[in-house]
Amino acid sequence: MDAKKRHQLIEWHLRNWSESQKFYAINLGYKTSRVFRISGSKSFDDMCKDFDKLTADIFDVIVSELPQIAQEAINHEYLGTLWKHSRKVDVERKRAYPLIWEKMEKKNLI
Repeated sequence: MDAKKRHQLIEWHLRNWSESQKFYAINLGYKTSRVFRISGSKSFDDMCKDFDKLTADIFDVIVSELPQIAQEAINHEYLGTLWKHSRKVDVERKRAYPLIWEKMEKKNLI
């Protein structure tokens, strides 16, 4: 996969993850666990939502395993948290992409 496609895939997962995190914020930060199940009675859209939720949960683990400055850069960019470093946020976020890609491969998100 070329670098542009990798970047696009990482960005998709980051957007999906950030939407999931916004949902958690509504619930005062407490994550609710749910078993990932697909039955024949679910619509295709419901199955896609379940899969997006599952990948967001996996991606949450990936983000939590990143170095602290990378986590803060991603949280600033996608969740709107305060950036309190003198370094440029875009540089730190993009510096994390190879680490994210490596973790995505290990967790079968590719």
